[in-house]
Amino acid sequence: MTTDQEQDLLRAMLVMASSGLDAMVKELIRDALPVLAEDDFRVREELQTFVARKLRGMADSPDAPSVRFLARTLAAPSALNQIIEDYIEELTRGSLQSKKELFRVTKALGLSESVIPVDQQKLDDIFDIRNKIIHEFDSDLEATTRKRHLRKLQDMLDYTNRIFSVGEAILKAVAVKLRGQTTSQKIRAMLARLPRMPSRSRIARPF
Repeated sequence: MTTDQEQDLLRAMLVMASSGLDAMVKELIRDALPVLAEDDFRVREELQTFVARKLRGMADSPDAPSVRFLARTLAAPSALNQIIEDYIEELTRGSLQSKKELFRVTKALGLSESVIPVDQQKLDDIFDIRNKIIHEFDSDLEATTRKRHLRKLQDMLDYTNRIFSVGEAILKAVAVKLRGQTTSQKIRAMLARLPRMPSRSRIARPF
């Protein structure tokens, strides 16, 4: 039986891995999306969908979000750069701690769902546990002794390593897409900023 302190360590392990995934994907969006939008068909298609959604339901009111978006775009020195800036802001605004949000931003990078090496139901379960820890203090109101969910060591190791594998797969897939483009100085600089991932990023037993 693990102690309360060990249980907290298992929870922290998963939370920190999920936070790292969130931060890494958002940084990829900020750095890689402007480069990929120049040539990648899938990325430009998602960008066009974003613009269409922003312009949908144009209203007479000058304060309507769609009108402000159009005015900001037309007044910018570069309309495309302004659109990409707004798109990145929307993609990185919220938390990526759900399967739905994670797939939304990976699609924006021109990646298919198949790049994620974790079963979608399993990914849902992992994020559900992470959100219970963060938002509900991992409480188990039906328990008769401990009032928090008892987390198994091997399960938490597995969940954490699966999160690492997701981040690793997304990073490598974006690097492949960048290398597939013209080897301009801009893209070479982008590739140089990508973190170096070991062949297998895994965490061992924490205790």
